[in-house]
Amino acid sequence: MVFNLFHLIFGCVYFTASGGFSERFINVCTALGIQLWGIRKKSYGLTAYTTIDGYKKIKNAARASGMKVKIKKKTGLPFVIRKYESHTGLFVGLFVVLFILSIMSNHIWVVNIHGNTTVDDEKISEVFSDAGLSLGVRKNKFDASDINSDAVLSIGELSWASINIDGSVAEIEVREALQRPSLEKYYGTSNLIASKDGQVEIIEPYKGAAAVKGGQTVMQGSLLVSGVSHVRSGMSVFNDADGYVVARTKINVDVPIKNNYLELKPKVKRVYSLCFLGREISVSRKREADMIYRHKSWLYIHGVKMPFGIFYTQYTDFEEERQTADKKFSELSSFNDYALKSYHDTLHAQIISQRVEIKNGVINGEYSAFENIVKRVPFETEETPTEPTN
Repeated sequence: MVFNLFHLIFGCVYFTASGGFSERFINVCTALGIQLWGIRKKSYGLTAYTTIDGYKKIKNAARASGMKVKIKKKTGLPFVIRKYESHTGLFVGLFVVLFILSIMSNHIWVVNIHGNTTVDDEKISEVFSDAGLSLGVRKNKFDASDINSDAVLSIGELSWASINIDGSVAEIEVREALQRPSLEKYYGTSNLIASKDGQVEIIEPYKGAAAVKGGQTVMQGSLLVSGVSHVRSGMSVFNDADGYVVARTKINVDVPIKNNYLELKPKVKRVYSLCFLGREISVSRKREADMIYRHKSWLYIHGVKMPFGIFYTQYTDFEEERQTADKKFSELSSFNDYALKSYHDTLHAQIISQRVEIKNGVINGEYSAFENIVKRVPFETEETPTEPTN
């Protein structure tokens, strides 16, 4: 392999030698220091490979042995350069492009943010930029783990952040914290109980004592956070219990279908654009639509993701078409949205799985969700309570 690479770099000549005496030709080449390899005897003489310098001397060996030599093939870098030596500008331009791409591949030129719904991209981008992840920064000049921690601490609405580097593109994945619903202010003593059945995932008592643990299954009415806490002296302290408890719950939604209803018919249009160093160039303007989907296709060179790509935006608008309830449906996505909107409690829940079907003119949706199940219940005590703790 090393031998072939050597001759590929410095060049070699494949030739034929006919007539005369083949053995004498080989002996003369050896005496003149001409390197031959890949020798194959033929009925007319032989074929072999030699170096570029060797072929310049080979005519003397041919005359001494009465043979005629003819080039069949030239291979190697010197012949490629000689072929294009009049196109110096092409090589210089190619070298400059390769050099620029090599430099650019070591820097971050595009930053994409995913997973946020309520926190603005600009806010996340500003925090990450201040922490060290900005356009043009070298990939070895920042610590992703430190930046992730700084971002979560700086943006209270985030519970998790991660940076994935793919070539010259930084993909920021974030997860927003569950919103902590505010409880009605109640001046007195109270407990927090479960408003429905579920399995506790997160419990954070702000005031009072936790009565359950994560992973525990609770029933509707179960005590979650007690307003009574005990101190070392043995006294009981009565509080207006406060906190939030997130549980995995099941939601069943049954929505009757009217005899006549409106079915949504999609109309799809794609708009293509180019991306260069994080700037998107499009021939058409962005517009509003019922549903917008973005697809990004990046350029890869030898497995390295470059800051160039072709994007397309798919705009989907829905037109209403009146249908009857006895029609059979193969797509249930629109019914799923209809069922969720018809059940107001799910507006405060994070749906994690779902199953929707239609039976006897009724949309039946079964959902598994993360939701806050806290319900405040005041209580009275005959003991003289202490001052509520702050």
